[in-house]
Amino acid sequence: AERMLAQADQARLGIEGYPPEVSIYLSVLKKSGLHHQEEDHWAFGPPTEGDPCHIKPLWRAIDDFLNTTEKDPRPVEDLYRVLKAPPFGVREGVLPIYLITAMLHWQSAVAVYEKGSFIPEVGPAECERLMKLPETFSIQRYQLDDARQVMLYEYSTLFDDELDPRHISQLTAVRPIIAFANQLPRYTQITQSLGKETTAVREALLYAHEPQRLLLEELPRALGFEIAGSYSEDVEEYFSDLRQRLVELQGAYDRLLLSIQQQLVDALLLPSDLDSAREEIGPRTQLLREWVADLELKVFVSRLGDDELAHREWLESVASCLVHKPPSKWNDDDALTYQVALAEMAARFRRTEEVALERAKDGQDSVAKRVIRLSVTDETGDEQREIVHIPSSQADELQEYVDALRQALRNMELDRKTSVMAIAALARDFFNSES
Repeated sequence: AERMLAQADQARLGIEGYPPEVSIYLSVLKKSGLHHQEEDHWAFGPPTEGDPCHIKPLWRAIDDFLNTTEKDPRPVEDLYRVLKAPPFGVREGVLPIYLITAMLHWQSAVAVYEKGSFIPEVGPAECERLMKLPETFSIQRYQLDDARQVMLYEYSTLFDDELDPRHISQLTAVRPIIAFANQLPRYTQITQSLGKETTAVREALLYAHEPQRLLLEELPRALGFEIAGSYSEDVEEYFSDLRQRLVELQGAYDRLLLSIQQQLVDALLLPSDLDSAREEIGPRTQLLREWVADLELKVFVSRLGDDELAHREWLESVASCLVHKPPSKWNDDDALTYQVALAEMAARFRRTEEVALERAKDGQDSVAKRVIRLSVTDETGDEQREIVHIPSSQADELQEYVDALRQALRNMELDRKTSVMAIAALARDFFNSES
């Protein structure tokens, strides 16, 4: 079976010498004509010269069975029952060989399903499961007229415009577009920020069950096309529209990263160009990295100052530490969470940076001082702030003043909330006072 899948175009399926499988090949496939030479290559299908093993009636039975699957897939076991019954009486061991022969002959029109899920490409692993558990597999064949062939060609060349038209099949049409959808970042697969038609295309791709229905019905319907019968009138317009929707899907995550970048540079007052922004933020993070104690701010500062990552990975790293998961797995609520978390963290960064700069001005003397940033913001959003230096030599004296003020508040028997209100109002009055 593996050789049938991989070396169908070679004589004897590429088997050299006389291993045990040669006898099966010679008796079941070669002598019957099911594997025969066509011009310069070998292929599977009904015998082209005579019928020495009287295989054509069995082949017609397979063909007739596949004709009944046009509307809905049918279980593989249904076909096996036909072939095991009179007048054929095919033995169990040979059934998979006949089935795989038919699948390869009609590979451009036959779809295979396992437990109801479409298999884009049948390989050795799938064949092994098919032989062991045929009851879990079903098959379906679509009639491919000229109009449908045109559609399959257009789909097949969406991602490979140099594909040989002779190699166009249902697999070459559906496999790349399904792979494209499955490889989209989780964010792109769930975001509601896309256009209505792009979202409809995405949903059709992610929840497709039957390839032919997806390509010829569901995707056109998602874009408002009802293509039936002749496809020549609308096919060009449809595929032009489809390409635009696929480009929008492909770019959705990049647009999220661009939004992350813009919000970040705005919050930290950085240049919009990332090269310049990272060159500027590096020294700023070095100033804070050594002595910031707050764990969340420390991680944020470390991510900002990481100069080893490329721009894309750097943005993902910074955003991940604020939302606690990578942007590729975000949903729309996570994008809002980032916006809020960034505003709060950037404010903490700037406040701490202001204190650090004041310490840095004093050079070696900074170790002998404490620096406190005092800020009052009123209901209008106006902020008044002052950097306060507390020399170590005055610490004991200052503590006496603090104790006296604290005792005064206690003597007034104020609760904590009222005490805080009084301190805030007093700070505001000091800021507003000219003396």
